[in-house]
Amino acid sequence: MSKTGKLILLPNFINPEQKADIFSEEMKNVVKDLDGCVVENEKIARALLKNFSYDKVPSFRELPLYVFNEHQISVKEIIEIVKSGKNLGLISDAGLPCIADPGAELIFQARRQGVKIQVVGVHSGIMTALMASGLAQQAFYFVGYMPKEEKDFVEKLKKLEALSKLEKTTIVFIETPYRNEAVVKLLIKHLSKTTYMAYCQNLGGADEHIYLDSAGAFKPEMAYIQKVPATFVFKA
Repeated sequence: MSKTGKLILLPNFINPEQKADIFSEEMKNVVKDLDGCVVENEKIARALLKNFSYDKVPSFRELPLYVFNEHQISVKEIIEIVKSGKNLGLISDAGLPCIADPGAELIFQARRQGVKIQVVGVHSGIMTALMASGLAQQAFYFVGYMPKEEKDFVEKLKKLEALSKLEKTTIVFIETPYRNEAVVKLLIKHLSKTTYMAYCQNLGGADEHIYLDSAGAFKPEMAYIQKVPATFVFKA
């Protein structure tokens, strides 16, 4: 079986005065092995990439960049490059990719097609879940914990789904690990069949697992639900 690559979500500077020492050793090691990057703006991306060393090209100047917009390269073309065995970084113009960022659509489609996705340098389960699911394409609303009583849970869930549909916003919440399986079942039962939901388990761990599908097609057995920390994301 041929080797497939992965999409790697990389943070960028949020201020031009910042220095490269804010980035982790993990990020330096990951960037070193890149075959290319998907970017919004080539000049801004090169300003970040010049701070790293590379194994596959002589310097940042030779690293292939794919400008992601409707005029340059499509989601389909990028996914085909990754499936051919290439490791591509994804860089926003500032801060985190896929948070109110055009890269979210790429990650959403890649996740649906089973492409491996890695988030680097982010130590927040909420942000990692939003980025890696591809669902936070513009606004998002963090709920915290949902009600424990089923009646109250469903009532709030319906209100949140209506808000998501009306405001085109993504809903994210967390839950105590022993309730993971029950919460997934409630989401499947009470969300509209076309609402997309992501179950994001043990983020940052060696056995991290994210499963995305519509509520009508979501298969709990594919989520490999365990009693470990999880983050739930959905968008109507």
